[in-house]
Amino acid sequence: MERRNDIDGLRAVAVLGVVLHHAGLSALPGGFVGVDVFFVISGFLISRIITDGVADGSFSLAHFYERRARRILPALIPVVALSLIAGYWLLLPDDYENLGQSAVATLLFANNVLLTLTSGYWDLAATFKPLLHTWSLGVEEQFYIAYPLLALMVLRRRPQLFAPMLAGGFAISLLLSVTLSARYPDASFYLIHTRAWELLLGALTAWRSPHTPQPERIARALALTGLAMIIGAMLLIDETAPYPGWRALLPCVGTALILRHGAAGGLAQRLLGWGPLVLVGLASYSIYLWHQPLFAFARALSVTPPGADVMAALTLATLAIGTASWRWIEQPFRDARRWPRRPFLTLGIAVTALTGAVALAVSITSGVPQRVPGMGLGAGDYAAYNNAALRFHKDAFTDPARPNLLVVGNSMARDMVNMLVESRRFDGFEIVYRADANLCGLSRAPATTRQLVADAQAVLFVASMSAPLGCKTAAAARDTILAGKAWLLIGPKHFGYNLNAWMRVPASQRPGVRAVLLPKTVSDNAIYAAQVPRDHYVDLLGIMQRRHGGLPVFDAQGRILSADRVHLTQAGAQFFAESVLDDPTWRPILRTRQSSPR
Repeated sequence: MERRNDIDGLRAVAVLGVVLHHAGLSALPGGFVGVDVFFVISGFLISRIITDGVADGSFSLAHFYERRARRILPALIPVVALSLIAGYWLLLPDDYENLGQSAVATLLFANNVLLTLTSGYWDLAATFKPLLHTWSLGVEEQFYIAYPLLALMVLRRRPQLFAPMLAGGFAISLLLSVTLSARYPDASFYLIHTRAWELLLGALTAWRSPHTPQPERIARALALTGLAMIIGAMLLIDETAPYPGWRALLPCVGTALILRHGAAGGLAQRLLGWGPLVLVGLASYSIYLWHQPLFAFARALSVTPPGADVMAALTLATLAIGTASWRWIEQPFRDARRWPRRPFLTLGIAVTALTGAVALAVSITSGVPQRVPGMGLGAGDYAAYNNAALRFHKDAFTDPARPNLLVVGNSMARDMVNMLVESRRFDGFEIVYRADANLCGLSRAPATTRQLVADAQAVLFVASMSAPLGCKTAAAARDTILAGKAWLLIGPKHFGYNLNAWMRVPASQRPGVRAVLLPKTVSDNAIYAAQVPRDHYVDLLGIMQRRHGGLPVFDAQGRILSADRVHLTQAGAQFFAESVLDDPTWRPILRTRQSSPR
């Protein structure tokens, strides 16, 4: 197919939207829709290659997949390999283990599946994942495995069914995307069944079915409308709304209009055909590959979010490195005269296998924790340690000889349970943990939990990471329910923007490191404190400030207190128990030990 500069310019618009969005440019809240633009372009081009090749008898599946390998692997392998090398020096074990898993999944073109399976409460922050963006390669390559086989079979046996097949697949996938995006946001964002319609829209756009040609001025207007739709999507859509769903129609239909009518000339073609934009479009694949590792490792090196000047410099570096990768890696390997099939496949398989083996070793060894001796980090066991508190989850108090202590909240409350256990001061209590209530909505708690509250002599409510507003309106009901009981609200804790930056601190200096608190953490702490009487609030951050001059990141032995910025390691639970439970606010709780059981 004859090269079109407007398509290369369209690629540039897509990749610049993604890169600038991930760099934190607030003016482009929807820059991530550049990936949708790529999907439609990919569907368009692959379908043209197949239909044109079948029409003139030149299409070969083996040659098609060889071209895909030449297109994808040469630029991808260095990104994965160098990310693994950088991660060895810059990432804590849990983050590095995640990188190893992502690298294996990326090389298998299944990172979108991995991200779906691992997304959730315990997932690492996306901004620190160097290979997060390779989910889109998974979608494309999964499409490229199935679509050519189906298209080839239909075009050779029942060509009249080809367009209906595309239209049917498009409609089913779009319906799934619209109906599932709000209910299953992670799966709908990452997986092929709710993304295939975007590639099939490109395939439908490429299908040269009989139609009445548009007058030139209308075609030019439609192409310009398409460009406006893409830019509008980048400016208007944001990450808070379910996606893709129907919102993705805006950039996708816009892309289809340009692909269909962009060659007609006019303003859209002139804008997209601008030389520098075309060059960025030619290098867009490499630029896309490099931007996320550069951004993620820059964030991993910083205890506060990198400033706009740093992100601007990294954006320029991304363009330079991506262009160099296109010129000196992508292009040579695409040339079958310079790299014939056998040497290319031999080298490609060997290097891919070696990189995959290293990545697998990183994953199996839980991020090689030996890299950071003395930090007290094992096999990502802080999550297992936190979940061990679930052994206290019960429906009733069962020991009438001991005072009853109820701990209420999510995983933050499980941290609290672990603190109580590590302190050994509460061995005389019967501790029960529940996650199905909170201080604001106590009257709406399930009957089992309300009965536990009624039976308890002491109740601890533990704050989550986001403070609810308007909790004071429930104060009267709360005070009635808790009348005559010792109760406390435990404030939030958070160890700041990033812990990876402290990884290389010498062991002798670790006890002096203090977390740089996020403004949101400070604000949430103030909101929680205002919701209850002062003698009922345990200000964790305030206690740490008074006792240690801030929130420590390590204990006196140099062991890290949190592995994910939020939850406590065992060393963290021990440290907090020693620091917090002596505070005077705990006296009413501890006094219930001497009071008569129910």
